Amino acid sequence: MKSTRDHFGYFIAYYLSHYVRSEFAPFHYEMMADVHDLLDLKIREVAWFMFGESAKTSFAKALILYMIAYDIEPYINADAFDSTNSERALFDVVWELQTNRRFIADFGEKYNTKRSKDEATQKRIKDFITNPDKDEAGNILKEGIRVEAHSTQESIRGRVHGAMRPGFVLLDDFETKKTLKSEVATNQIRSHIQEFKRGLDSSRRRVIYLGNILSEFGNVQSVIERAKQDPELRVRIVPICQGTLMTGLHTPTWPERWVMTDEEAKETGKVSIEGKRRSMWTPEEGDMDFQAEMLCQPIDESKAIFKRDWFLLIEWEALMQKKLAAYVTIDTPSRKEDGEISKDGDYVGICINWIDREGKWHLKAWREKLGPTGIIEKMFGIYTFLIQAGTPPVKFGWEDTAFTRGLEPMLRHEQRMRQTFLPLIWLKHQGRSKEDRIRTGLLYRYETRSIYHLKNECKDLENELVRFPDSPNDDTSDATAYQSDIARPAGTERPRDIRLEPVINTAYGKVKPAYEEEFVEEGPQYPYIGI
Repeated sequence: MKSTRDHFGYFIAYYLSHYVRSEFAPFHYEMMADVHDLLDLKIREVAWFMFGESAKTSFAKALILYMIAYDIEPYINADAFDSTNSERALFDVVWELQTNRRFIADFGEKYNTKRSKDEATQKRIKDFITNPDKDEAGNILKEGIRVEAHSTQESIRGRVHGAMRPGFVLLDDFETKKTLKSEVATNQIRSHIQEFKRGLDSSRRRVIYLGNILSEFGNVQSVIERAKQDPELRVRIVPICQGTLMTGLHTPTWPERWVMTDEEAKETGKVSIEGKRRSMWTPEEGDMDFQAEMLCQPIDESKAIFKRDWFLLIEWEALMQKKLAAYVTIDTPSRKEDGEISKDGDYVGICINWIDREGKWHLKAWREKLGPTGIIEKMFGIYTFLIQAGTPPVKFGWEDTAFTRGLEPMLRHEQRMRQTFLPLIWLKHQGRSKEDRIRTGLLYRYETRSIYHLKNECKDLENELVRFPDSPNDDTSDATAYQSDIARPAGTERPRDIRLEPVINTAYGKVKPAYEEEFVEEGPQYPYIGI
């Protein structure tokens, strides 16, 4: 028993030999090291984002059994987006506690409560407490270990075992294609992760994340990014093999179980990656599922309309050496119900485009969650930025919607108060759908390498375009596509003269006017130009 206590891998090999279908892969030994570092508190969190059938879930269930066997953690939680998954994981653990002869022989009957008919039929268990330790007289010396299954849609508040909070959480299958399509679900899961981290016992806190990398902008990616800053969080990403669909696949990461081709599978009796890819292909999504779930690459490069290698980069210093004309386009929220947006704001797509004499675009494009006041402030901020950069905007395009028309009086008022007048122009969709605007406005320019991205300033745009037309967000893409309606090569149009801040000569010197009636405007400062 000492050897299995000292090495998690020995524990799996001896007590859970039926879990071991093939020899361990090199990454399995790294996972074993992760477990010991986690239990020794050298790290507090570990994320295993690995291909399907990598045995990560089996390792996690084995760890729960291991902690019960050696009385390592008194209060264990297993959470998943769908509680059915976490409850079935607990059923498998209970099954081992009650039927595994080797385990019972060495550790005794840790749990012998009879399962209900529903639990046995549905193979789901919501919670259980292992048998307490008793003396010969039957007195309880130590309470049993409590294990619970939950959904990420449940609050962690109120989870207590006696006076203890949970010390270990297994977060499995917390992000799915379904949750990624819902901003509400994605934000709810993010809040759940933050909440349970605060709700765990500070001294015993340990977390394991299991999942697939289905997206570059979801909660899994958030964990990956946080690991770059948090030394107590370790992320391990393992695809089924090396390479990409574009450059070619090679070298399985679990060579004891997988081979690349059907022919190799026939010769060796192993599983074919080629066959796995074929079984996951669909006419609607092509290799998208295979690429995300098995290659840990969430974009189907072969089907992407906008290719990543089309995104040419330019540094700010190099851009400022060119003769440029600057144009701004803003894609504002558009709601069917009275043109309103939420009080907290909705996403606004913003694109600044510097065009050189050859007509090539140089973009800074992003999206932000802004309310009505925030949109107005952002517009003035962009205008000031461009003036300071020495590239005053030729035109400032604003999408013509019921919402923006409602904001127009506020913008007019702010312009008079600030004495800063934007060269505004209304952007009209002219009956075109967003998808059509993006295709016709951007595709041929990217194909002909006529667009450059300011380095590190177009991540939102790039993430939307590689997923087009299925991206859950298209605000940045639409704002950028509107550039084709107004942008012209440098030298074609001249920026409107910047109006100097008006002053009035008085007996006390020159002062700024307190009211707009104290000076005379020269010509219209807010032209309406329909396109």
